[in-house]
Amino acid sequence: MWTVSEAKAINRCQRQWFYQYRFRSALATKVPARREAYVLSTFQTVDQWRGSVVDMAIKEIVVPALNNRQELWANDLIRQADELFDKQLAYARANRARA
Repeated sequence: MWTVSEAKAINRCQRQWFYQYRFRSALATKVPARREAYVLSTFQTVDQWRGSVVDMAIKEIVVPALNNRQELWANDLIRQADELFDKQLAYARANRARA
């Protein structure tokens, strides 16, 4: 099956297309390199990670507070986003993605 996303990926970089659409596998057990390719594909840059934390804070804190017409304080929002960041950082430092 060929998709528009695959066509764009192969036009951008054939090597990236191969690893993304043909080689990587989350369930690979007989070829460890296939599992490693999958794990590496899930990583983010620091900027992407920062954006994910902000998006999650908006989705899980700001939107529910606005929907329930609750007061929302910047200090509380920042504290909760920092807690989320700290949890994710602890997970990353424990290298649990490779377990």
